Amino acid sequence: MDAKACFELADILQEGSLRTVNERDHAVELEAARRVDQLFEIEGEIQWLSAAARLPARQHRSTPLLSDFGA
Repeated sequence: MDAKACFELADILQEGSLRTVNERDHAVELEAARRVDQLFEIEGEIQWLSAAARLPARQHRSTPLLSDFGA
């Protein structure tokens, strides 16, 4: 899935127009879209760092977003 498709999915989820089987599934989808959006924000903020500096910055900032998701 390309970046444009991810953003379109996030927009659909944020608008609440995606139909789900139940409210819990919808809440999980919304949370996933929110976290993907945060990951894109992190990438945008660290893009000017060197590759060697991006990796630890990405790991430090992204790990908390993903560690408890799906638990």
